[in-house]
Amino acid sequence: MAKAKTSPVIKVSSAIRLQSNAHGTMVIPGNLSDSNDCRPRSTEFVAAVDKLVTNTERIMSVLSLLRSNSISHYTMVLVLVCVFTSYWFHANCQVAVAAFPQTATPRVTIQPEKEQVPVGPTARGRVFVDTNNDGLFSTGEQPLKGIRVSNGLDIVSTDGDGNYSLSMTDDGVVFVIKPAGFRTRLSTDNLPRFYYLHKPNGSPKLQFAGVEPTGPLPKAIDFPLYPQVEPTEFRMVLFGDPQPRDLAEVDFIAHDVVNDVIGIDAAFGVSLGDIVFDDLNMFEPLNQTIGLIGIPWYNVIGNHDINYDGKSRSEINETYERHYGPSYYSFDYGPAHFVVMDNIDWVMPSDPAGKGTYQGGFGQ
Repeated sequence: MAKAKTSPVIKVSSAIRLQSNAHGTMVIPGNLSDSNDCRPRSTEFVAAVDKLVTNTERIMSVLSLLRSNSISHYTMVLVLVCVFTSYWFHANCQVAVAAFPQTATPRVTIQPEKEQVPVGPTARGRVFVDTNNDGLFSTGEQPLKGIRVSNGLDIVSTDGDGNYSLSMTDDGVVFVIKPAGFRTRLSTDNLPRFYYLHKPNGSPKLQFAGVEPTGPLPKAIDFPLYPQVEPTEFRMVLFGDPQPRDLAEVDFIAHDVVNDVIGIDAAFGVSLGDIVFDDLNMFEPLNQTIGLIGIPWYNVIGNHDINYDGKSRSEINETYERHYGPSYYSFDYGPAHFVVMDNIDWVMPSDPAGKGTYQGGFGQ
């Protein structure tokens, strides 16, 4: 096995310069240590990226929705997806970036046909400044107005008392869109806890464990936030395809990669898909390892991070959700808005006894 390379550290600012394709979507190679390496490696790669972008009306619709919900003042929007590392793609290319100037309007405003979702209970709660750091809203703590909260389909803003309400399903999620100048709660492994999963009966029985039964919807789902300084220029750490197959390879990552970036001066990190290699039991030890870096760590789902025994599109993310929450989400940091998307579609054969397979695409 080849020795793992040190992860790249990318400086982000409002003056960032990147290559752009014909659709205005930019691509950041995973290794920017050599400026001459920042170009696509083949015409097949360019064609593949163009094909990906051409079929991302859903991305642009989401961006249009975000812009209509008071983020038009942001100088750039970063869309993080897992790019399949097949022969079509250079293995280091992992991040698609859609950039809009402050006065720009997205060129694509097509709204996708809304999925028919059964009406369920209503999630209610409050977003607030958790002064005493206990995760609970207490007398005297400040509610936050105008903070965006989503159920993955709709986005609402909190009122003057910090309150929100959103419809839910029995396989739903509600999450706060982290605003600039704040952080969410973190797990002991520095994973952002910005969401609540609602699965009253839990995940279906799968090879790798999913979400335990959550029971009835709580009366209140509150989101504590914590003020922090966020400069307009900042650094983030990006890991492309860590994908350890076993504990031995987690150990390689610990010694060859993580050990070199512990204590790094960066705002946060992101694993850009293929977090592990099919054995989803590796999520936990890898989380513990990456958590040692000491910065908030976000994750993007990859095709090696899904439940291959899932019987539908809704079942293949169960173990990912158990560890990281929704596969579609977004957050602000400084002047940038990051949109994380799940570009793994799931196709079941006509034969009920057959096994499903993945393909690139943005499903419902």
